Amino acid sequence: MRVVVILVLGLLGACGFQLTPAGGAIDAPGGDNAPPTDIGIDQPAAGTWLAGFDYRKKITFTSGTATTLDDFVAGVLIGTDTDLAARARDDGRDFVFTAADEVTIIDFEIERFDGSTGGLTAWVRINSLTPTTEIYLYYGGSTADAQDVANTWPAIRYGAVWHLTDPTIATARDSTPNAVDLTAPAVTNTPMLELTGIAGSARRYDGTNDILQRDGAMAPSLQHGTDAFSYGGWVFATSNQTSYDMVFYKGGASSGDVGYDLELGTGAWTTYVCCTAGSTQFGVFGQEAQLVNRWVQLLVVVDRATQKLRMYVDGAQANEVLIPALGSISSTRGVAIGNTTYPFAGVIDEMRVYKTALTPQWVGAEYRNLALATRDAFRAVSAQEATP
Repeated sequence: MRVVVILVLGLLGACGFQLTPAGGAIDAPGGDNAPPTDIGIDQPAAGTWLAGFDYRKKITFTSGTATTLDDFVAGVLIGTDTDLAARARDDGRDFVFTAADEVTIIDFEIERFDGSTGGLTAWVRINSLTPTTEIYLYYGGSTADAQDVANTWPAIRYGAVWHLTDPTIATARDSTPNAVDLTAPAVTNTPMLELTGIAGSARRYDGTNDILQRDGAMAPSLQHGTDAFSYGGWVFATSNQTSYDMVFYKGGASSGDVGYDLELGTGAWTTYVCCTAGSTQFGVFGQEAQLVNRWVQLLVVVDRATQKLRMYVDGAQANEVLIPALGSISSTRGVAIGNTTYPFAGVIDEMRVYKTALTPQWVGAEYRNLALATRDAFRAVSAQEATP
């Protein structure tokens, strides 16, 4: 029976993932440092079990919202886990996630696994994230890589997702099928790998000229026309260099520069959106003094239905601007994380572009899932169970 399961799982597999060296933590502003999970081995109650695996753990998500979120990609962030270190494969290829029925395999991506500590950063697409949702993590048996990264981040919802964890530091891979991979133009422009980001690893920018970029003509998934879309990520600014430190750019920096960006300056932190008709709109997240030297989630929603530009800080709406004159946002402007003219100093992680207008409930759930103060309440990992 186990051989059959291995063959089935092998058909699902896709991408690889990064392994973290033992004791790899370096000076960093915080990250995947959740306390160890329960160590004991429980026997499961009579019921179902995914054949081919020796162990599993139940993971319970408490979303913090009464709204059901369809196809929500949840982060499974485990700082250390002695069970996973002892019984999972060192390369993590025996991980499989299932739905609450304990046997239906669901789409997932392993961003990072440290076989020496059991530290895990994974992303799981949940069909319906309800106020309380249970899934299972199986391990210890199959040797098939069951990841399906493309379906974890479907192109219908995501324009690009950059984890910024890549071991090849001159590259930032896009996890979506759109393949909007970014590269540094030279060694001197390459942001260094920060082993502890808000989720997995991240990139540290030197405040001088670090940039990861791509020709905009090669990124059609980031051209939204008159459709609704959203964009943003997590930043830890250590100091601001200019009035316009640019952490993300796809145009929008001035009138006629069609597109959108994120600018974190010495005064207000802002976003600019410019359309093909020349209309430029901007919104303010807040002031530098309240946002510097800590992890901050910044998200922008271009909502065409309500004709509003909404800015969110740490899961809560900070501002909104009416945008009735805003036309098409399609251009071949380049896309970049970081900027050589308006450099950023600090750490950037989980930069994303969405093809929808995110709801307040979705934004809040993404924040609670990753924020250091709320992630353990959002996701709880139960004690290990052994196969019946």
